[in-house]
Amino acid sequence: MATSDGHDRYERDVDVQPVDVLVAADHQAIVGLLGALEAGLGDQRDELDRVVRELSRHIAAEEQLVYPRSVGEVAGAEDLVALCREDHHALQATLVHLERAERPSARARRRLGDLQAIVREHFREEDEVLLPALRRALGEEAMMELGGAFLRAKEAAPPRPHPDLPRPSNIVVGAIEGLIDRARDLVEGRRKL
Repeated sequence: MATSDGHDRYERDVDVQPVDVLVAADHQAIVGLLGALEAGLGDQRDELDRVVRELSRHIAAEEQLVYPRSVGEVAGAEDLVALCREDHHALQATLVHLERAERPSARARRRLGDLQAIVREHFREEDEVLLPALRRALGEEAMMELGGAFLRAKEAAPPRPHPDLPRPSNIVVGAIEGLIDRARDLVEGRRKL
């Protein structure tokens, strides 16, 4: 789509892709991060922080944009979106427990296993059912626009889990939580990934 200056608005944002492509790429990256964490590769605290950050931002962007659009545009999506939101709540609650763990323990490893199981099934439902239905309903141009909005929402999203925020969370509330979380990360000396 051309802007008033005649340039394609997507040229400015070379990473913008259709939302289904971006969500699927996030899914693959998160599964990879979880696999590295489970295998004990790298600094476990840093790897866990990265999983928490990436999954928290991904969840926030889906809650703010993908799910409302799916319910509005895809016939019969309400039940699947409700199940996906339940998964998100369970994922965030598990992330809170993992984030609070001082060091690896048997309990933390069990929770990591629970997280992986929920993630795999949840991602499968989105990749195989919800996102293809959304693509059919919206078409390429709207999927590209939603992809740009998804990237912006992830950037502003809280990098920590907030299972007690009302769902779907307000974009403004999410941005404020994101600022608070990033300030907390600086104070605690956690790296921003």
